[in-house]
Amino acid sequence: MLLLMTLPDLLHANPLLIGIVLPGTLIGLASLTLSRALPHLTQRTAPLPHPSGEMDIRHARAIIDQQEDTAAFMALLGDKELLFSESDRSFLMAGRTGSTLVTHGATFGEPGEAGPLMDRLLELASLEKRTPLFSMVGSRHAELLRTRGLEVHKLGEEALLSLGEATLRGPGARNLRNTRRRLARSGCSFEIIPAEGAPAHFHDLQVITDRWLRFHNTPELRFSLGRLTPDYLKRHPLGMVCQDGQIVAFANLLVLPQAGTFTLDLLRFDPGAPNGIVDFLIVHLIEWGIQEGYHTLNLGLSPLTGLDNATGLVGWGQRMLFDHGEALYPFQGMYRFKRKFHPEWQPRYIATLPGLKGVRALLDYMLLVRS
Repeated sequence: MLLLMTLPDLLHANPLLIGIVLPGTLIGLASLTLSRALPHLTQRTAPLPHPSGEMDIRHARAIIDQQEDTAAFMALLGDKELLFSESDRSFLMAGRTGSTLVTHGATFGEPGEAGPLMDRLLELASLEKRTPLFSMVGSRHAELLRTRGLEVHKLGEEALLSLGEATLRGPGARNLRNTRRRLARSGCSFEIIPAEGAPAHFHDLQVITDRWLRFHNTPELRFSLGRLTPDYLKRHPLGMVCQDGQIVAFANLLVLPQAGTFTLDLLRFDPGAPNGIVDFLIVHLIEWGIQEGYHTLNLGLSPLTGLDNATGLVGWGQRMLFDHGEALYPFQGMYRFKRKFHPEWQPRYIATLPGLKGVRALLDYMLLVRS
């Protein structure tokens, strides 16, 4: 913990990074070799991506629209290299930083092409003398990576909310219904903005984002989350809450109509907005999703949850951080917030080489996301 506390600017308010850096640090300390990785802790490493162009992004979008995992949408940010399968029906996305080749997710497309694409990424990392790191991967891909000699650690669980007529009924949703009525009386209203209309609101959304970032004392993240730019906004619909004509909260939506699922990507609110504004936004998004025929709303990752059966030094460190690390990030608060919607929980993992190389890869990834 002493090592972590010397890096508050890198770890503050970033659950994903805290959740992976602590296990990596513990591994290094256990082997008494972490001191060799200190330059990676203290020197911010410039990312070295070779981002794909618009043609590749359009090709990826055609594949994404047939997927069930909205993590594939991060390929549209334009900050990653896209590696396509020989059939051009699958891809993975990666970026270079320091001595590490990092993916977001594993592969997207034909299930049978996942293994060969992973092997190509591993071969590319070996040729470039970089350490491979696969982030935010699901259970099936985690097993494939484990069979390829990578060490797999659980990051946490995504909250998947099943949508239906009963979602907001019953005593369990009474507080949500009360919040919706209270904020409606205070002048709040909800609206869905189509993707083509979202960039027109960019200035107002940027003002809210700046206030939100200052309130949470955190920089804008990159690579593993969406980014507030007009080009990115035009690719996704927007859920928006206004109070007396002023935007006070919003979320851009990663939608896969064919799969019947959508995910909250950037969710921001004005710190001066009424209490319960996020509940108000999500309740209306649930109702919109039901009306549009969606059956699943992904509320995003709840870091370090579902680790009761985690073993070894890494598992011990993760459980300790979840139980006692609220000063760094409200892990339990985030879990409780999402739990009140009664979701199903789906695990997400990170996979890299064991030992010191894996520690360095985790630190490179931390710097990539926060650079």
